[in-house]
Amino acid sequence: MKFFAAITALAASMPAVLAAPSSQDVNEVDIVIQRLKTTSETDIAVVDKESSEILGYACSSKIDSGAFANFPVSADIDEYGSGTITLGSTTYEVHEDPTVSGGVTCTKMYDANEVFVTCAAT
Repeated sequence: MKFFAAITALAASMPAVLAAPSSQDVNEVDIVIQRLKTTSETDIAVVDKESSEILGYACSSKIDSGAFANFPVSADIDEYGSGTITLGSTTYEVHEDPTVSGGVTCTKMYDANEVFVTCAAT
């Protein structure tokens, strides 16, 4: 998508802790979702917090192959950024308060054309 550069820039603003497929590896990451309102097209990215390296990316709402085959990351959001994200087998509400969401902290921005959601898990 043409706005993926904006996703990467936004990703740098919110940390998350995501268990990698190996039970021995844990990375601080940003989980960034972009949805175009006119087409409902969704992109999702997992970006390493320290290096800004893109660890996983999909032109859909789910990353479930390669390094994420055993630990899929997915999002189900509406045109305002409300919805859920799933990390592995755990689903969270998109919300800024981790006591409401179930443990993650999310921020969202939207306008008439698109919505960006960034979530952090602790």
